[in-house]
Amino acid sequence: MSFVKENCHGRSEFNQYENLGFALSCMLMNSNYSLYHVKTLQLWTQQAINQNQFKILFDHLDNPLGYITWAYFREDTLTRFISEPSFIPHNSEWNEGGALCILDFCCQPGSARLCMDYLAGIAPIIDNDTVFWRAKRSGKLMVVKK
Repeated sequence: MSFVKENCHGRSEFNQYENLGFALSCMLMNSNYSLYHVKTLQLWTQQAINQNQFKILFDHLDNPLGYITWAYFREDTLTRFISEPSFIPHNSEWNEGGALCILDFCCQPGSARLCMDYLAGIAPIIDNDTVFWRAKRSGKLMVVKK
């Protein structure tokens, strides 16, 4: 049995309000996120949930452990994502069919490696040869190629 899983009490599908609650729970446990304005939930997390580009992870006790959001950007949007650290995608840009970009990754302190190892083996990451990710805190851009 894995410590990290995608279901809670046997369920793997959640409505948008449950997903927002799980994300908020993760944010409150992470000092990098706990002081963010509530508006960031609407700008980043709710949009990802609405686009079905949000994945919540749970621990073996069914507690929210972390979440990830992503978008698929075409070349011009990817250029803006790379060059503008405060880039926020428009609703129409979340699923343009191009490069996979991790927009947000938040987890409980001490669980980042467990979550990242798990995420590396599932969609959408396993399905893409190149993944772009800008760390929110440092603004550092990372590119991972298989």
